[in-house]
Amino acid sequence: MVEGKFLRSEDGFSDSLKIRKKVFVEEMGFTVESVMDEWDSIAEHVIVYNEEHKIVAAGRLTLMDKQFWISQVAVLKEERGKYYGDFVVRMLVDRVFRNNGQEIWVKADENTFLFFAKIGFTAIENVPDEKEYKWVIMNLNKCNLFKKCGK
Repeated sequence: MVEGKFLRSEDGFSDSLKIRKKVFVEEMGFTVESVMDEWDSIAEHVIVYNEEHKIVAAGRLTLMDKQFWISQVAVLKEERGKYYGDFVVRMLVDRVFRNNGQEIWVKADENTFLFFAKIGFTAIENVPDEKEYKWVIMNLNKCNLFKKCGK
């Protein structure tokens, strides 16, 4: 059975960091500093276990300036296409809406833009960074949430 688990910094989130390092640093070439930041200590983290009880995905939710932000969503390469990333995001979205949050934000890149759009996030603005990497700020509210996984 697939299982998702919420973690706070006091619970330890080293399993989440392992997934993020493997995906973002080893696979995609980002720096370790971009994967671990000051927000980790106040964020709520999610990890997902597959049927063999192996951790295959992670993500986090942070409250910044009265806005909920989903970030660091990562799925092991060999486990992609099995809706684990969808599960991570929906767990975090559910957490926000169950706690009376009204909207959720994400900064998606060109590779994840469609993934978030399928869940119901809408593009707000394009934001290139200093390395000319293309980011899209996206937003989700309860009215836009698509209920069916992956569709």
